[in-house]
Amino acid sequence: MLESFHEYKKQILEYLKDFLAEKKIHFQKVNFLGTRLIDQILDFSSKGKMIRGGLVFQASKMFGKEIDLNVVRTSAALELLQSSLLIHDDIMDRDFYRRGEKTLFYQYKEMGDLKSFKESYHFGEAMGICVGDIGFFLTFEILSELTTPSSIKDKLLGFYAKESSYVGLAQMQDIYYSFSDDEIQENDILSLYLYKTARYTFSLPLASGAILAEESDFVIAQLEKLGEVLGLIFQMKDDELGLFGDEKITGKPIGSDIQEGKKTLFYLYLFQNPENREQLKKIFGNPEIGSQEISLVQEMIKKHGIQERIKAKIEELEKQAMAYIQELPISVQKKSFLDELLKYNLKRTK
Repeated sequence: MLESFHEYKKQILEYLKDFLAEKKIHFQKVNFLGTRLIDQILDFSSKGKMIRGGLVFQASKMFGKEIDLNVVRTSAALELLQSSLLIHDDIMDRDFYRRGEKTLFYQYKEMGDLKSFKESYHFGEAMGICVGDIGFFLTFEILSELTTPSSIKDKLLGFYAKESSYVGLAQMQDIYYSFSDDEIQENDILSLYLYKTARYTFSLPLASGAILAEESDFVIAQLEKLGEVLGLIFQMKDDELGLFGDEKITGKPIGSDIQEGKKTLFYLYLFQNPENREQLKKIFGNPEIGSQEISLVQEMIKKHGIQERIKAKIEELEKQAMAYIQELPISVQKKSFLDELLKYNLKRTK
């Protein structure tokens, strides 16, 4: 599956290079910061796997849609949206590194250091916010250039706007939970997973491909539901990899969710057990903890069988995904890609 996605990434990158090269000409006329900004957005975007954009390609092909410029544009817009969200996410999470390289806002912080700016950290944050915002605007500029029938174009523009706002609202929820001691329920966390990750990672690209192929409302809705389930599995696996994965493979520091006080299912299940609850309160949300505290949390997770509980939930979701795939009015051969996507999601290591 990933071999096809490498080819899709090449096409998306080729389009983004041309699109951003044109933007650079115009941005240079505004001020001296435009050239650097465009180079940073392109460099940042090119480092990702571009799975979301690839899913637009694959879903379009699955429904017999020719891979034309509209498919490439829609895919590129989604990848630009993803990059912008990550640029802002790094600021909110105070992450200095992503994919083994300095985050964008931290690069600006270092610029501030070199120029002896007062409050160079705040300068970096502010500049990073601006770059992320511009990325959002460019996302919708790309979509505005679609040459599909107006009904398709309008549907995609509305879909992207709606899902983008959902992600923003879910991000607010995530931040609130990180600061708050309010008691939360499993449904609260699943809702967060759904709108912060699942829908825009899987529902949006899969349904976008079906929209471009002018599929029925039933098929589009079915793909949205399938995407939600795939996305929930994706996030649960992501949480697990953040605790037990290999940093060299994931590119994410082990235990960072603990330091940031992220309210995950692992967190919820740990705190449901009264044993060591007070000790856990001192660990979660504490950026100063080290490997010893992280190892302690890992041992508690194993002791209380939490990995097994998560695995059982993933297995339930797997059954739901298989049912949604089965109900789609497409051939077994076309469904094979969705089966493969489900398997990839279940077995991924990064």
